[in-house]
Amino acid sequence: MRFKKTMSVMIAAAMLVSTFCAMGSISAGAEAADSVDKIVKSDYSTYTTYSGTDLGSTYTPEATTFKVWAPTSSVVTLKRYSAGNDTAESGSTFIEEVKMTLDKKTGVWSATVSGDIKNTYYTYLVTVDGTTRETVDIYARSTGVNGMRGMVL
Repeated sequence: MRFKKTMSVMIAAAMLVSTFCAMGSISAGAEAADSVDKIVKSDYSTYTTYSGTDLGSTYTPEATTFKVWAPTSSVVTLKRYSAGNDTAESGSTFIEEVKMTLDKKTGVWSATVSGDIKNTYYTYLVTVDGTTRETVDIYARSTGVNGMRGMVL
């Protein structure tokens, strides 16, 4: 069990570092390696590995639930859009931001949006160590233009 937890933490750390590298907050090389080491060496004994199959968006015509495993984050916010392209482009509008709630037992952040929101797009605003970045959901089943926003299906 300890091996599975360590591997889960290492995978999550690698995903966070790759996201922050892509967003420009961590350069490749030594800084990225140091960040992974810091995350992996942290004590995650309060979090279990999440074995659920509902990470990402879970759609129904009545409501959609969003979940992401991000135990190193201090704040996660769902950001919704009408289209998968940049807001500066024609036809794309920002819809809303929804504060997500942390399940302290699992390290999973979640939010539920009421109503039929099929075919809309979303990202997460993730705050780690005081730095906030917008990122696509790594569990998204589909994305918009250039893979920068997840799509609700």
